[in-house]
Amino acid sequence: DVGCATCITAGETAEKAKGFPTLRIEEIMPEDGNDPEGNLTLNRSDPDAEGYILSTSGSTGKPKGVVHRQEMLNCAVETLCDVIKAPERSRALNIAGFSFIAGLTDIMPMLTKGGSVYIASETERKNMDMIHNLFSKRQITGMFCPPQMYTVLRKLYGPLPLEYVLLM
Repeated sequence: DVGCATCITAGETAEKAKGFPTLRIEEIMPEDGNDPEGNLTLNRSDPDAEGYILSTSGSTGKPKGVVHRQEMLNCAVETLCDVIKAPERSRALNIAGFSFIAGLTDIMPMLTKGGSVYIASETERKNMDMIHNLFSKRQITGMFCPPQMYTVLRKLYGPLPLEYVLLM
């Protein structure tokens, strides 16, 4: 829908990108992580340039890709890092899919400021007991949480042992 020139992908996910050119990370990433020729250097282009694409169904119910500017993500990261105490020591729990802005909300502030992210498995995401157990098991300090899930977690377990919960 967004007219991508290339899809960057990894592993078996490349099978889903049929119909347009793909760049598989395994094809360019050296196995030892050494990159003497600088092939993996990021292009720090204009903040007004396209930065990423998220899939949304919006109000129509029909999935479509939406292009976002690089500045939007930067603004979100900086704002969240101002709100989250000590993001460099934070450990976020990611329960949102990568194709949603909420997924970026959990991941990007932590990774850009030195914190950690635990990415919940599909099984964990669907199980309130498992999510609650992850708080102590993985020393989670915060997370994005849909309001409905937050309400259920609070009813089941009372106050959550987290420094922050972002509701969207």
